[in-house]
Amino acid sequence: MKKIILSLLVIPVLAFASENLKSLKLPFYEYKLKEGKGKELVEVNCQMCHSLGYVLNQGKMPKKTWEHIVEHMINDFKAPIDKKTAEEIIEYLSKNYGKDN
Repeated sequence: MKKIILSLLVIPVLAFASENLKSLKLPFYEYKLKEGKGKELVEVNCQMCHSLGYVLNQGKMPKKTWEHIVEHMINDFKAPIDKKTAEEIIEYLSKNYGKDN
């Protein structure tokens, strides 16, 4: 009986929430990567799971750190990126967003 009463109380709240979510407008920012060999690979593979802002807001990091991050995405988050593509992504990131450069 308690479940029925609770369900009847929840339904109007959910209906109200769904109506308000329809008018919710979120800001959009288009992140632009630097031109270079491997840019398209980063755009296609990294944006499968997160925005490019996540990549760009990391700051400049050494190549070893970019290697660790890309390996982490592949091994822990199961990003479907093959070894050759991963190497090209790491090369692009370290060349264009690397601390060494």
